[in-house]
Amino acid sequence: MPLPHAWPPALSLVALLAACTPATPTPIVGQTLVATPTPTLVVTAPVAQPPPVAVPVVPADPSAPWTTLPEGIVPRALLQDVSLAPSGPPLLVRADKCDAPALGGDCNYGPTAILGFNTETITLVFAPESGHPDVWPLVGEIVDLDGRSRERRTITRTGELEGHEYKSARLKGWKWFNARRKAGDRPPRPLLWASGATGSDEAQHAPLVFLRAPLAGWMLYLEVPTTGDEMTLQLVTPDNNTTHRLATLPIQTAGRCRDESGDLGKCTRPLRLDLADIDAVALDPARAHMVVLYTLRAVGGSAHTRWAVHPLPDGVQPTP
Repeated sequence: MPLPHAWPPALSLVALLAACTPATPTPIVGQTLVATPTPTLVVTAPVAQPPPVAVPVVPADPSAPWTTLPEGIVPRALLQDVSLAPSGPPLLVRADKCDAPALGGDCNYGPTAILGFNTETITLVFAPESGHPDVWPLVGEIVDLDGRSRERRTITRTGELEGHEYKSARLKGWKWFNARRKAGDRPPRPLLWASGATGSDEAQHAPLVFLRAPLAGWMLYLEVPTTGDEMTLQLVTPDNNTTHRLATLPIQTAGRCRDESGDLGKCTRPLRLDLADIDAVALDPARAHMVVLYTLRAVGGSAHTRWAVHPLPDGVQPTP
């Protein structure tokens, strides 16, 4: 959001004195002299301005890998708009407190999350399809480490909800999160450090993320070419010189598009889902598998969230 414009500075002392000095008569056509009236100085009280809106920026950290990343696999264009990943207590840490009608101020959650890990499973939360300004199902899915789904259910709704509907939907989500906590799920270690975005306005997307320890400096890059019908999910070394291809995925098309009134309906022409955002990344407790939640969308269509579980490639060794 752009900062509010500052008001013009106050008149200088010289300008005020000049304004209060009687004007010299000014000659007008026909040699008639008309005295210019002395202006009346109107003094108004200064208008209180709201404080500037804080714009989050990436601090100038010389140790941040995006500040010195050499040319290589990841294009430098993705380093022009780097944002730090939001931080905060995981959902499972807050689940017991937020599973209550009061719903405190820190009881919000987004539409995508790697909720937790159990002995042999991963619990994911996401909206398979979403987009402003509608209301969408929020699902919980339990998957094995080999990538097979064990259970999937709609746990609540997300989107443009207000008042009682909003609180009721939030509480349903927290109840399910808390049930998973009681079933033994444990929160993942945060792995997202920062994301690199490209595009503008509706076309802005973040297909690149920098990872924290135990993979500090490594990058996960979902490369979607402008032509062709395949995209690749890659794990890139910190020196931007070597890539480990995790998956090759087909580029899909949007099933529904928005018309001029903003309603979703049948697309009049195919829209490639080629705007990719990596939403969440985690390693399983054994640090042998990488779990990824990502979203694909097109301008004028809804967003589609997908998940993937991949064994860490040979040669990728997490630090202790």
